[in-house]
Amino acid sequence: MKITNEIKEKILEEVDNFNKENNFNYKVRFRGQFLYLDKIYKNWLNRSMTTHIGRLEYFGDMNTFKFSVFKYSSEIYDPNEYFFPGSEHLDGTILGALKTGLELY
Repeated sequence: MKITNEIKEKILEEVDNFNKENNFNYKVRFRGQFLYLDKIYKNWLNRSMTTHIGRLEYFGDMNTFKFSVFKYSSEIYDPNEYFFPGSEHLDGTILGALKTGLELY
């Protein structure tokens, strides 16, 4: 199910609030039913870097996203990988995915 503009606005607001509360910098991208979650940070040379965290698939409810972690070893979003740092936070919500991303990469 494609993510509507109304849902996109809710997601962006939730991510923005999380970024402010946690002094963090997540960036999201949308494509069809998917939301791509990236972490933006400064490297040791003070250059902006992007790290892919995961992909969330939307099923029509803000509490039932399916998370697929980005695996750098194969450069794919793997929906069958369940054991990684922060996975205990995954509960189908955007907030759970954001908390997971704090511990990944």
